[in-house]
Amino acid sequence: MTALESGIRVPAFAYQALDTNGKTQRGVLQGDTARAVRGILRDRGLNPLAVDEVAEGRKGTAPFARRGLSATQLALLTRQLSTLVAADLPIDEALAALSEQDDNERQRALTVALRARVMEGASLAMAMADFPDSFPEIFRATVAAGEQSGHLARVLDRLADYAEARDALRQTLLSALTYPLLLTLVAIAVVAGLLTWVVPQIIGVFENMQQGLPLATRLLMGLSDFLRHWAWLLIGLVALGVLAIRLALRREAVRYRWHRLLLRLPLIGRLTRAANTARAARTLALLAGAA
Repeated sequence: MTALESGIRVPAFAYQALDTNGKTQRGVLQGDTARAVRGILRDRGLNPLAVDEVAEGRKGTAPFARRGLSATQLALLTRQLSTLVAADLPIDEALAALSEQDDNERQRALTVALRARVMEGASLAMAMADFPDSFPEIFRATVAAGEQSGHLARVLDRLADYAEARDALRQTLLSALTYPLLLTLVAIAVVAGLLTWVVPQIIGVFENMQQGLPLATRLLMGLSDFLRHWAWLLIGLVALGVLAIRLALRREAVRYRWHRLLLRLPLIGRLTRAANTARAARTLALLAGAA
């Protein structure tokens, strides 16, 4: 009998409590109510400080359970879940096994919350829908297709391959960009040091000459003076600009125009089209295999 048939709801609660040594302990427990969870904590010799229900989009969600999983964590969780489901383990028991052996606080809170929703009678895809920051829409749609077709284990295995391939590609790109990025940062630091420390010492020599200076020299001296006095303003403007762009790209109309601009650029547009085509083909193959 499922939790939905019996009318029993077993939510998950994230807690913070003090142990006998005064150290803060965090974790996730299942219980009928927050009061019941506090009782369990006191029975274990812990003094509860906060008990919040773990469910994204609901009032009282624990902060560490609200943040999404990284690409590496999602790939690992999917692989582990596919292995357990392929071994004919029920979804709720598979999630329980994952939560018991997981050392990551955020991932453990997520798996316990998923199990609580499944125990309520929700499907795995419906449970994942409560955590859109952790499970993308294509991920949830593929799981739903696997549940409806009765091939969830195979679908999860394909999803695990897909997630691992994307994570491997991301790691490769990061590794390839690390060295150029490091060189760029070093170059910027060297130029900034020259302009703010070396150039001001040379300026005095030119001033004592009392002769007209070339335009390039005057511009360099002006830039040096600006950086010495207003570097903090420049850094603040750059940070505000990056933040404004990130906020603007959350709007669909702005994001559409931005992507349209990228597609029109000579080299970047070609690479973007190729990457999107490859991603669409992989997604289509994944959904077709889940049917």
